[in-house]
Amino acid sequence: DGILRVPVDAELPLEEAPSALARNRAGGARGKTVIALRG
Repeated sequence: DGILRVPVDAELPLEEAPSALARNRAGGARGKTVIALRG
């Protein structure tokens, strides 16, 4: 099929990146964490 589906656990603003990283390191994420860069 050629389609890759990536599970996204959360999409967060850049300001929440430190807490998102801590959550990932602690094993709390069940998918990828997307950091939204909006300008």
